[in-house]
Amino acid sequence: MKSKATVTIRDVAKAAGVSVATVSSVLNECHHTRVSAKTRRRVLQVAKELGYRPRRVAQGLRKGMTYLIGLAIPLQPDPPLSPFFYDTVAGALKATKEKGWMLSILGFKDRTEELALLQKAVSQRLVDGVLLFDPQENDPRLPLLKGNLPFVVLGRT
Repeated sequence: MKSKATVTIRDVAKAAGVSVATVSSVLNECHHTRVSAKTRRRVLQVAKELGYRPRRVAQGLRKGMTYLIGLAIPLQPDPPLSPFFYDTVAGALKATKEKGWMLSILGFKDRTEELALLQKAVSQRLVDGVLLFDPQENDPRLPLLKGNLPFVVLGRT
């Protein structure tokens, strides 16, 4: 028997006596395929018994997602970051964890580096969304992200 970390849908299919396509349909909750309720229950039970865990990277490749939210923060903030910032980050961590996502720190030294980093995040689709702090009047980050990547701006001008 394989360890929980290496159980694949092929292992589940073999143990359940069904095809890989059937396991995939059940685990991805595809309702357009015809899988009986009995087979669905058996697949789910076998997956649970074997300790099957979906691979987020494989799901991301299939769906074109990273399951990462970028958190753009200065590496040496001046003035120091406020308690609001830390409370917000704690809330973002909790929310992303509950959804099976993760936060990715996009650290920068200055605004020029931040813009370059955000441009890279957009062009290479490094994250699926961004949390921005410290909004400015005529903020140059917004046109870069708008229509390209979901984002939330926190703070006030």
